[in-house]
Amino acid sequence: MAGRKTKYGSDRTPEIIRLYTEENLSLHAIFKKTGIHPQIVKRRLLSSGITIRNKSEAMKLSHKHRRENS
Repeated sequence: MAGRKTKYGSDRTPEIIRLYTEENLSLHAIFKKTGIHPQIVKRRLLSSGITIRNKSEAMKLSHKHRRENS
């Protein structure tokens, strides 16, 4: 079934990649925005060749976002 949407968000992979790489959102923030479970978001990113940020990198971005939004 071509073009069929799945509950796992495969048709939204480009959006997930953009949110993660351009908007620097966390897996959980992407979940909150899209409703796609963080583990599925992670799998989509990995299968697209995107490297997942480690905790240190994620914390730096989190602190940066807090400062910018204050």
